[in-house]
Amino acid sequence: MTTETEQNKIQPNFSHRIGGDITTPLGLVDAVGAMTSRAKGVLKLLLINQLEGNVVADHIAAAAIESAIAEVEDIEETVNAFHSLSVAGGVK
Repeated sequence: MTTETEQNKIQPNFSHRIGGDITTPLGLVDAVGAMTSRAKGVLKLLLINQLEGNVVADHIAAAAIESAIAEVEDIEETVNAFHSLSVAGGVK
């Protein structure tokens, strides 16, 4: 079992999910666009299955919804990081 101190040291690199340089306004727009597309894609797949009468197992539907929520949370964190960088004068 890891301790809270050990957990605080773990900082995975998720830059592959952002897909660009978010230190510019255009980079932020591109990153948010990609993240938005992923979240919308997951939700649209669930909706299409529902409308067509396909049964999706509850655990799969829940995981898909959690994935979309996590993506929206990533968008929020990305925009917050851009804002913090902007306030600090680091936006290009």
